[in-house]
Amino acid sequence: MLRASPMRKCTRGLLIASLVLLTVAGPGLATSARAQTSVVQFNPTGGALTNVGPLPVAVIDELPGNAIAVGFAKPDATSPTGFRNPTVGETFTIVYQANVGSLLGSTGTPVFTYANASTGQLTAVASFTEVINSINAATGNASFSTTGAGTVQLFFNTTRVADNLAGTGFNVGTVVYQGTTLAGGPGTFTATSAPGTNAGPLDQSPNGNNYPGVLSIAGSGGSQFNTSTSIANPAFFTDGPPVSMVFSFTNTSNNLPFLQADPSAIFFNGQTGVGSVGLNNGGTDAAGNPLVANRMFQADANTSFTVAAVPEPGTISAALTGIGFAFLASLRAARRRKTSAV
Repeated sequence: MLRASPMRKCTRGLLIASLVLLTVAGPGLATSARAQTSVVQFNPTGGALTNVGPLPVAVIDELPGNAIAVGFAKPDATSPTGFRNPTVGETFTIVYQANVGSLLGSTGTPVFTYANASTGQLTAVASFTEVINSINAATGNASFSTTGAGTVQLFFNTTRVADNLAGTGFNVGTVVYQGTTLAGGPGTFTATSAPGTNAGPLDQSPNGNNYPGVLSIAGSGGSQFNTSTSIANPAFFTDGPPVSMVFSFTNTSNNLPFLQADPSAIFFNGQTGVGSVGLNNGGTDAAGNPLVANRMFQADANTSFTVAAVPEPGTISAALTGIGFAFLASLRAARRRKTSAV
């Protein structure tokens, strides 16, 4: 009968012992290496301001901006307005753009504010697809989730050129961050006025109504999704790239009508905004006024980070020491078996 050699037995013993040790140490290692929300060292201007260095940043806080649900209203020749709302399972694309107002530390206190021409501008733009999970035409309420494969970007520009009303200047300058949206992020919208009725002008921002005759329903909602990092500019992320970013409208809001920001006439990728057929044209009311339903909305977001923690040195040392003891024990056992067999 063939017998395993002492070395083969030793190797097998080491393998078994190692697997046992890794099984025991595994949860500790997995916990240490698991991704966790954290503070990153972030240079607000990427070195453009020499008197500003890296700061501990937990949240990028965007100002109220703009989003549009491209393709939410589906063409329908049988509808009085020429459009219909989507049904469960149908998709649409959200295009978003906004200025960043400030960077927040771990306690939620601003550590840097993009307040004037000297600080330049940090902007956020995104384009991602959402699928309808539920929708109630009678109430105007809906739930949805991201499908993945969208893109989120941050740009820094030394000159402040982004303008909500014009809808331009948001995708200029240096790419600070780029990530791919992950599937499954939840979202909701709740109409607070009956579908087909008006809550008043779409544009109720402090700068006055720039779209006379364009009306809107009232409503609010939120959404949240994670991204997978593809670009993290080291001039800004000075201690290495985050694994992902958590892009959240949930803590703030998606609102109709516009109360803080001007509605954009165009979006960063050149898609026409208010009044464009197929994008946010909600038909007309009884008086013939154009009605914008929940196809374009004021969006107020914030962004946090997810970083990967390095396994704790003590945990690694303990695991390696254990494997070393396992090897020695297996080697001694092999030698004893060899001696007894002689």
